[in-house]
Amino acid sequence: MTEATKPLTARQEAFVQHYTSPGEGLFNGTGAARLAGYKGSPNTLAHTGHENVRKPHIWSAIRSRLKEMYSAADLSVDRVLNDIEFTRQCAIRDGNWTAALRASELHGKYLTMWIERIEHVHTIEDVATNDLVDLANRLASKIDGLNFNGSAGGDEPGDGSQPGDAGARTTH
Repeated sequence: MTEATKPLTARQEAFVQHYTSPGEGLFNGTGAARLAGYKGSPNTLAHTGHENVRKPHIWSAIRSRLKEMYSAADLSVDRVLNDIEFTRQCAIRDGNWTAALRASELHGKYLTMWIERIEHVHTIEDVATNDLVDLANRLASKIDGLNFNGSAGGDEPGDGSQPGDAGARTTH
């Protein structure tokens, strides 16, 4: 049995039902966790919901349920695109140029004809000295945690030969 085919607990099944049903839990991990009977603060429920959708067997059940729902509703990409085109044609016929343009925009988005971009241009002069020091310290810490081959380390004690090692590491 793979992780994705692992059976769901009763609470996980309830989570899937609430996560995929109209209401407070729809695509809302916190709400679905609360409605499924998980306990805790809002932060705890948010963490539980986030963890649940990351588990392969729960995510697989969510996807299966959504596919069933879309099939039962006769929803597909083709159907939605056809509905948008029908709406566009009707809007043009009626002279509703705003609706026609919106339908055309949705077609363009589907075809990824345009992508909204925000350009951030910074130079080193734009960054405060404190921020640069913080970044340098974070980078040094990250380098210190790497093996000689660049992967995350911890299997072998440091002997001064790894980047960032100042000598043998000690553990307490």
